[in-house]
Amino acid sequence: MEVDIAEEGKRLESLIGLSVQICTYARAVDFANVLHTANISAEILALKLKKILEVYNSPTTEFPGIRRYTVQLITCMMEKNSDYIEVLRTNGIDETIEGVAEAPMRLESFKLCSYGIGVFKHDVHISDVAKKSLEKMRGN
Repeated sequence: MEVDIAEEGKRLESLIGLSVQICTYARAVDFANVLHTANISAEILALKLKKILEVYNSPTTEFPGIRRYTVQLITCMMEKNSDYIEVLRTNGIDETIEGVAEAPMRLESFKLCSYGIGVFKHDVHISDVAKKSLEKMRGN
């Protein structure tokens, strides 16, 4: 069976976006329970999120929010449980997020793209989202 990269990216973007919503609106203990129930450790999740940022090192019109959602999930995790900060730092996520902060793409300013054109603009630029995450991770 052949994997369609664009379809996988769309599914992954949706899954991460949903995960951000779960993390945002769940209590800290509930988010930890979701991870536990799914048999996912914080370290495994951290490594997966890092890999997503590495693989999707620049956005496409098919899934322009994948990097933003990934950084938002990382930030939310740290806000829910400060123990995640060390796990994320140990796995080098801060360095990966620096790349996102330093190389913001115009495309990522939009929530939705149609035919390669940005339609709905985000209120906060992705570089600001990434910088907020770095500040949280580094205790600033």
